Formats: sequence, structure tokens, C-alpha cells
Amino acid sequence: MSNIKVYVKIHPLSQRDPKSKKEEQWKVTDKHSLQCMNIAHPCKFTFDHVFGTKSPNYEMYLSIVKPIFESCLIGFNGAIITYGSSSAGKNYTMLGTNMDPGILLATIEQLFIKIGGSPHHTIRFGYIEIYKEQICDLLNDRKPVWIDQNKKFDFMLSNDEIVVENFEKAAEIAFNGSFKRKSAKDDGSKLSSLSHSIFRITIESEDKTNGNVQISCLRFVHVAGGELMTEVPLSDTMESVSNKSLYWFNVVIEGLNKGEKNINFNNSVLTALLREPLTGKSNTAIICSIRPDDVEETISTLRFIIQAKNIRTLPMRNEMYNVRTSFSPASANEANYSQLIHLDNPLKQIANLKVENLLLRHDLEEERAAAAVRKKWFGEQMKSAEFAYLKLEHALSEQQRIQSGLELKIEHLTDSNEQLLAKLDELNNGTSVYTHKPSESVVLRKNGTSNLMRESAKSVDKHHLHNEIATGTKRKNRESSESDWSETSKTQKCELNCDKADVRNRKLNPSPSTGYTRVRNRDKSETCTITVRNALVGRLMGRGGSIVNNIRNVTGASIKFSERNGEPVRNVTVNGNSCAVTKAVDMIKERLELDN
Repeated sequence: MSNIKVYVKIHPLSQRDPKSKKEEQWKVTDKHSLQCMNIAHPCKFTFDHVFGTKSPNYEMYLSIVKPIFESCLIGFNGAIITYGSSSAGKNYTMLGTNMDPGILLATIEQLFIKIGGSPHHTIRFGYIEIYKEQICDLLNDRKPVWIDQNKKFDFMLSNDEIVVENFEKAAEIAFNGSFKRKSAKDDGSKLSSLSHSIFRITIESEDKTNGNVQISCLRFVHVAGGELMTEVPLSDTMESVSNKSLYWFNVVIEGLNKGEKNINFNNSVLTALLREPLTGKSNTAIICSIRPDDVEETISTLRFIIQAKNIRTLPMRNEMYNVRTSFSPASANEANYSQLIHLDNPLKQIANLKVENLLLRHDLEEERAAAAVRKKWFGEQMKSAEFAYLKLEHALSEQQRIQSGLELKIEHLTDSNEQLLAKLDELNNGTSVYTHKPSESVVLRKNGTSNLMRESAKSVDKHHLHNEIATGTKRKNRESSESDWSETSKTQKCELNCDKADVRNRKLNPSPSTGYTRVRNRDKSETCTITVRNALVGRLMGRGGSIVNNIRNVTGASIKFSERNGEPVRNVTVNGNSCAVTKAVDMIKERLELDN
């Protein structure tokens, strides 16, 4: 004895209406338990397995259908029943999509992989629909079908099943039948939401030794929306009501759960066809599909379906029948007889080769797809590696360029710093008021200069300016003290007049750059030449000629240096009036004495 297995599949939330604010109300606590997160309806249910919204259909096939399918290959009957409210995902579980095939297509594929093309097996398909207690054949233009209780081998329906020899034809039959069921309408509404359907796979296995035949069948049952079963009262008018079968299905499940012995399965067509899956020699599993956003309707569905867990069945292996002794062409339909007798003929061999070819092509396509994916992945990795290599080379070249630039700047700054320090030492040994602090350090900047270089240059200029001011003041004091306004000394009178003119020019035309007044040069009649060593010419001229320019500005004399001619000395020519020439010569001599 065994129990009917009950499973639950949570269908993902619908994305058709993005504005709807639906939230999941059910949570999978573990692989067997389902809990409601709604505060107003706290409850918890336990089943054989609970599949979440992200579980693919192939996982359900491995857990639910595969054990039942393998038992059918050795002679046991099986049934997979999908139950749940409308729009709960029953059709998706059964058929699926191209990316996620359903359990029916997965079973058909595995069926032809295991026994497809075998001369000792025959596969037949049948697909019927039940609507308002009427049965129609979906594989034969929706022709009416009736139940024949006189047929043997459990052939309860009058429709002729189709012999299938390859996977392509089997998939086409399943899709065409499902399409006809979905496209059919009655009074403007689709029958697929109000009708039941049964897809039957019949497997005939022949014994190689004695020729006996064993028949087993696997049924995929699609039950209509479960929310309709409590809306119809039990009355005589139920013959024309679409959900009569669903109502009696509810009654049968409740009776089997209570252990009642006298249960009438013939009250509806659906229960009559499900007599064996619910009570007889069959391995049965029920898949209950629920919506994650619904609470009350889902609770009612789960409470009903959990009753099926207590129903016990006794699966038994079907017996072997000798076709030749049990049937004869006179007593049975010749077409059915030819379906049961397997002959090794060229057509069967061709069918087997077609199946093998299909399987090989399927494997080849899978290998090609996998190779294409691997090739694409390797191409992307190579592109990434090349880009990273180019980026690294660019970074290294940039680093070398920056390093070489820094080395050149450091070398230049070192030479400049040494020159400045040497000049500062010379100034400190002389009369300069500037004192170099040992704590000062060279601070590098981006433009290759330093704070110490700039400050030292400013200090040198100030030092020259200070010396020039001191020299001019000393000259003035000396001239003032030595002049006695003597009538005999024309030179002294000229210097005195020059000093007075100098004072007037300072008041009228002050120099904005040096603060000294340029002496007005009245005539340029006197010229004086001074010989200066080449080593002292640069110190006399100053940085950028600043010292000579200051002397020109103070005295008003014209000062010119002779060109280098290979001699150790150079001539300095001073031209101007006698006062300006005298003052300029004195300042040049004082500057040379200070440097010495």
C-alpha cells in the first residue's frame, strides 16, 4: 500500500499589469512546508514537496514524474493530476515554454530516448477534453467520444489512439491538441478555463521470448479551476453545468479521505475516468498550483487537496497478454490488431533510423550551441586581456615619461640650488645684510622652480638696491662736506648745481621702479673709460643688468661695455656731463671694491 503524493507549485507573480502592487503572501519555509505571511490568516501546511516561484519545470519532472514514468516502463500505470484555481499556472506546468519545457514535453522526450525506435515497444497517444459532461477527441477534429465498458485491456474510450514513432511527431501532436483546446470557445469564453483534459500515453511492451504483450498507460490530467467546486449545489439541473465533474471530484476525494467503501465514481465523467488513478493499480501524484498573492482562495484549495495525502492505493504490475490467443482478426478490429502485433519490416527499421538520426541531430545541436557559447566566452576573455595589456603598456610608458621628466627637473633644480647657495655664501662673506638660514630647504613645484630660488633672487636684488642706496648717500654726504662754494673750483660748483637739479628732479619726476630721480643730462661732453677684469664684469652688471641700469638711473650717465676680444679685461665707457660722469665712476669703483 502507498499514499497519493501531493506537491505544491507557487506560480510567479504576473507582470502583465506593472501598476498593480501585488505582494507575495506565501513563504516556503523548507522543501516540505508552506506558510502564509498574512497576519489575518496565519496558517501552515505540509506536503511531500513545495516548489518555489524560481523552481523550473524540469526540477518538478525529476522529483515527481520521473519515478512514475520509469515504473510505467516496467508495466505499472501512472497518473499526474494538476489541480488549482484559474490562472494559477497549471498549463504552464504541463506544457511550459521554449526556455522552460513543461513536464509533459520532458516526459515525451525521455520516452523516445529510452524506448524510441525499439521494435518491441509501441507508443500511442490520446488526448480528450471534458466539457459539460461531454467528451471530445482533440486529436481527431473534436469528434465526440463515449465510454465503452465492454472493451478489454482497460480501453474505456471509443476514440482511436495515434501510433507515434518519433519525437517530432509526438511534440507536434501534444502542441496541436493543446492549441485546439485553448482556441475553442463557448459563449465567448475559452473552454480551457472551464473544461478538463486528459493526455494519455499508452506503452505496449512485447516479450522477446514468447511474444506476450504488456500494456501500461501514463495519464496527464488537467482539472479545471478549483474555485468553482463549491459554487454549484447538488440538484437535478447539474447535467448541463460545466463544473459538475469538479463537484463530484470533490465528493470522491472527501469520501476516500474518510475511508468510505461505497463511493460512486460514475456520477461524472471525470471521476469515472479517474477511478483507477485514485483507487486502483496506479502510481498517482497531484500537483497543486497556487497564486502567491491570493490568500483565502489558496487556503481553501490547500485544505481540500491535503485530504488526498491520506488516500491509499495499491499499484500492481499489469499482466502479460498473448495477442494471438486473446484476439483474432475476426473478433477485433484489424487496425487495432495490427497495432498490437509488431513486425520487423523495412518501415519499422526506417522509423528506428529516423529516431536515431533525430537524437544524433539533437546531440549535435547541443554540442554546437555549447561550442558557440565557449567560443564567444573565450573571445570576450581575449578581448579583455588585450585591452588590459594595452592599458598596462600605456601606463608603463606614461610612468617612464613622468619619471624621466622628474629626473631632469631634479637635476636642473640641483644645479640651480648649488649656484644660489654659492652666491649666497659670497654675499654672506661680503657686506650683504641677507643671511642664509640652514633650515631652508628646496621645495619642488610642478613648473620646476623652488621657493628658495625665488626668495634668494629677491634677496639678491634687495642687496644690490641697498648697496646702491648706501653708495649714493655716501657720495652725497661726501660731496656736501667737501664743497665750500669756492669760486676757484669749477668742478665743485658744477657738482653743487647738479645736486640742486637732482633734488628738483626727484620732487618733480620720481622713478616708480627704484625710488630715485634720474638726473637730467644737460650735455654729453665728458667721457671716462674704466678697465674691468672679465671676472668682475658679471658682478658689475648684475642679474639682467640690474646694477648698471640702477647706476644709469641714479647718475644719468651713459655706460657701455666693450665687446670681448680675447683679452682678460674689458673697457667700460662712461659718457655724460661732468657731474654725472664723476658720480657714475665713483659708484662703479665702489662696486668693484665691494666685490673684491
